[in-house]
Amino acid sequence: MNNAEKFPKTIHGYDMFFDGINSIQINRIATSAQGRAQTDDKTKTVTCRFSTPVVANSMNELMIILSCVRTAGEAIAKDHNGRYVGGELYTTTDGASSSALERIFS
Repeated sequence: MNNAEKFPKTIHGYDMFFDGINSIQINRIATSAQGRAQTDDKTKTVTCRFSTPVVANSMNELMIILSCVRTAGEAIAKDHNGRYVGGELYTTTDGASSSALERIFS
């Protein structure tokens, strides 16, 4: 069984990817979400982490959480006349902290 099939999964945070939103707007979005902004010429990303990790016990629960991230991203993009491109969750299967998020927020 690979990690994609293992549950429960602990979700530590998420990325939201945008297009058509400038760097100043991305920084404002990140600040209001207490997240971090990462920008380059191609990708505008807001990375957020949960103050308390969330546990998903099934693929259905995982998809519900990703759907919530998408809904928020679409609303944010609309408010800034941009486009929400996608989202990504930071997960672990053993309850440990997410090393990728730790690097971003350190």
